[in-house]
Amino acid sequence: MGSKHSRQRPAVPIQFHSEELAEIDGLFAAITGGLETISNGKTKRSFPIPINSEMLQAYAGEALPEKMVVKLYDAMRKTEPNGNIRNPSEYVTKEQFVNLLSQTLKGKVGDKSLVIQKMLNVTPEKMKMYHIKEFTEDLISSVVHVLDFRNELKGWIMNKSEDMTSSVKALAEQLLLPLKQSSRKENKSGL
Repeated sequence: MGSKHSRQRPAVPIQFHSEELAEIDGLFAAITGGLETISNGKTKRSFPIPINSEMLQAYAGEALPEKMVVKLYDAMRKTEPNGNIRNPSEYVTKEQFVNLLSQTLKGKVGDKSLVIQKMLNVTPEKMKMYHIKEFTEDLISSVVHVLDFRNELKGWIMNKSEDMTSSVKALAEQLLLPLKQSSRKENKSGL
């Protein structure tokens, strides 16, 4: 299911405009609590504090399901400065944070698929349809969760809907149907 093209990365991450960078700086500071000041006697320098999982969970709070926060954190930890996947670091640096945002918000399809691959925690060679289906279900559940958190469900009352889990699974199945059909055609033709 993986693609050789998804591994190719630009030499330089996609740049943000100055206003966007200011927002990203503010977001990073809000998650971490600010800057760490290190002194060597004469001078003091400030460095961004790296993000740990507890910081991200505390910031996201109830806005995102915990499962999605973990997936986002894992994706950030696996981001190398050039955008490639690496062995997970213990913390997320500001550079990793900005790079993942760059891939997610400004990247091309290959960039975004690499982010999803990091969130899935599966190499392209080992990726199966059930990985994609599970991620799609998690994503749908997260969107519903966020909409509910923001009171933007516009008349759809989750408590009165039948079984949320089966509804999410059915929607994910429907959304992935073209992918399944395409995969079956490729397998039959020997591609």
